[in-house]
Amino acid sequence: MLANSFCYNAHTVMIKSNRPQFEGDISPNVDDYDTEYVRVASWLDKFLPKATDDLKTYDVQLTDSNRATYESVEVIKKLIEEGKKDIVVRTTAEKIVQYIAPKDYEREVKAIYNFVVRRLRYTKDIHRVETVHTARELLRRHKKAADCDDFVILTGALLQSIGHPIRIVIIGNNYLDKSDYSHIYLQVLAGKKWVSLDGSVPGAKAGWEAPKFATKKVFNMDGTEDDPSISTLNQNPIIIWILLLSATYLLLK
Repeated sequence: MLANSFCYNAHTVMIKSNRPQFEGDISPNVDDYDTEYVRVASWLDKFLPKATDDLKTYDVQLTDSNRATYESVEVIKKLIEEGKKDIVVRTTAEKIVQYIAPKDYEREVKAIYNFVVRRLRYTKDIHRVETVHTARELLRRHKKAADCDDFVILTGALLQSIGHPIRIVIIGNNYLDKSDYSHIYLQVLAGKKWVSLDGSVPGAKAGWEAPKFATKKVFNMDGTEDDPSISTLNQNPIIIWILLLSATYLLLK
């Protein structure tokens, strides 16, 4: 079934420049995200295999309120790991970046992020039920209902399916209880910098993240945690120079 989806007439045609070109090749503006979404979504709606089962809601079973956040993150990581190996997810990612110049990784990240924010519609979970979906289910239709967990799952699976390293960030706004986390988003490694992708905030562009929060944790996909303060230092050379100059001054004083 998948193979048939890729069949096309591969004979070449001649254009005015006498340069051979495969029939069906186009040269879209890859930075026009609305037009690119229509191109990919139109293809996806025809390509996506029909669901064999009734649509399901996945209820995350949490064993301990103190471990709830960590258990939720583990479930999300598992769904990302499963999703990145799904041929439907991989093929969709390929289609999204199809006309971007090879190794233009920044544009790949932006293209996938902007596809996801157009494909999904932020919708809260069922009342008092923590729910998540597989990456393939999230691709199922235009404006699929999804919350911040789902944005992380689909964006993470698409990015990882074409080789982009990611990590998960959780934050909270409760200054009285630093263990209370209320939001989750993704970061992707672009060059040497971790770039935030928060698709659940209307109008947010790639790179935007909440400017204020009471507490923050960063989870790598290998199960380790990063110290966000150290991560910030590594990405901000101005802070590093200030610290170096301060240390030098103290030593010479």
